[in-house]
Amino acid sequence: MTRPFVTVRPVRVHHDVGRQIARSIVAGDFAPGDSIPSEAVLIEQFGVSRAVVREALRDLQQRGMVEMSQGKRTVVSDESNWDVLDPMMLAIFRDEGRIRPLVRDFLWIRLRLEPEIAAEAARQADDVLLDDLERLLDRMEQVRHDPASFFEVDMEFHNRLAAAVDNRVLRRLMTTIGHLFYVSRDLTLDSHHAPTGALAWHLKIHEALRNRDPDAAREAMDGHLAWTRDRILPRLADLDVSPLREPVAPRAD
Repeated sequence: MTRPFVTVRPVRVHHDVGRQIARSIVAGDFAPGDSIPSEAVLIEQFGVSRAVVREALRDLQQRGMVEMSQGKRTVVSDESNWDVLDPMMLAIFRDEGRIRPLVRDFLWIRLRLEPEIAAEAARQADDVLLDDLERLLDRMEQVRHDPASFFEVDMEFHNRLAAAVDNRVLRRLMTTIGHLFYVSRDLTLDSHHAPTGALAWHLKIHEALRNRDPDAAREAMDGHLAWTRDRILPRLADLDVSPLREPVAPRAD
């Protein structure tokens, strides 16, 4: 029994229609290969025009969720085709309780990518980068009792490191996967003690960059991400991610 659709608001109507259909697909109401209701049925259920329904379906097609062919029914695509980094998709996966595998995959990428970013940033470090990072560290210290504000500065720190590498593909990649930072935020900063531990790791990364030491920068970033991962994984008990090592929080001397 599929969930009923509800009448949508007049503003950005096709977005609301598309989101409801997408959520129904993610929830499993429609399996890959299934036909979704016809345009006529959707028009009646949503109380919208044919143009709105078609625009909503085109949006879902762009996200890889459905396949549309002239004169044929619209069918659900295989999940491997879905744009899982799309902000709307991420929100739906979270709301439907299906975000865990994506967070796992996100951690896998970060653990393999960001230590190398830190190492390369250490090789290319100049006074401008070091000053920028130091200002961010000062802001982290100022907001460390406010996890939400701390998270925003934390993201700026990692994005500034990526920008220092001067790689256009990398910058685009970090922007794209940045949406997952927000999804995992509440899992990472789950207490007022988390920012203090994270700040210690960021200080260690900055020290390695100041010394222009790529190996130390790589090790510090690896430790920071392992620490982050080990805060998240207990809250994602069904994930099977083998630990790289047991991280030990550095002292923020």
